[in-house]
Amino acid sequence: MRSYDSLVRLHVVPTIGHLRLAQLNGPTLEDWRDRLLTGSLVRAPLPRSLARKVLGAMKSILGEAVRGGLVAHNAAAPVKIERKQREQKKLEVGVDIPGKGDIQKLLAACTGRHRALIVTAIFTGMRASELRGLPWSAVNFENNTITVRQRADERGVIGPPKSQAGYRTIPMVDIVANTLRAWQPLCPASLGGLDLVFPTERGGIRPHTNLVARIWNPLQRKAGLIDVNGRAKFHFHSARHFFASWAIERFPPKRAQVLLGHSSIQMTFDVYGHLLKDGDDDQAKLGAGVAALLDAA
Repeated sequence: MRSYDSLVRLHVVPTIGHLRLAQLNGPTLEDWRDRLLTGSLVRAPLPRSLARKVLGAMKSILGEAVRGGLVAHNAAAPVKIERKQREQKKLEVGVDIPGKGDIQKLLAACTGRHRALIVTAIFTGMRASELRGLPWSAVNFENNTITVRQRADERGVIGPPKSQAGYRTIPMVDIVANTLRAWQPLCPASLGGLDLVFPTERGGIRPHTNLVARIWNPLQRKAGLIDVNGRAKFHFHSARHFFASWAIERFPPKRAQVLLGHSSIQMTFDVYGHLLKDGDDDQAKLGAGVAALLDAA
């Protein structure tokens, strides 16, 4: 909500907020988009990434207007800002994704009460919100699975997963199952009957900022995973990136998509496609195809 408010207040209202809803047709909105990108509406051109967010806010505004019966259709729906290929930075192991050596350092350094949280994050690929909202009823020690069916949002409210694909069942490897078994009798009782696996010391829903500032970043500093300025090297989301790279080594892309809770295989390919490796010799494969063709002739 804060993000949308900022986009509307800083970029939508000052540039196009003077027009009536009825005046927001396709040509008008395409011209508005072009002028955002060229800087003729503002002091400087907006970066394409920011302009896409501003356009997304406009689409949401008009979508709500359609639902409220204020306009007949969402004129912004077909307006797009294509992502330039060079803007799509590839995730790098050691930079954006912890390498296997980095994970070994993290696990060696994590010996306290937060070990269960870190181990689960690394070897299940669950989002931070899913970990913060995970109940014990979703942990099945008999089948060694974790079922994701809820999450805790930024305000500490329990709700459904990020998308329909977020509902999923993740297998627990031994290190996850054994660590959670050891943690369960030590886990603080949750407030309000939430039965959380990773609550705060007082039993509340752990804020994301608390997770990062008091657990994840200190752990990295303890493990020696810091940048040249002495700051923690990886974002917490990088644990999910590691799981994705680890899963891609072991499963077909479609299965990796399901385990990650992506809504489409295209999303998995867009983010992690460059990590997919074909172990076959391309030259040998092509040569075999040519040989088969000639033999058939």
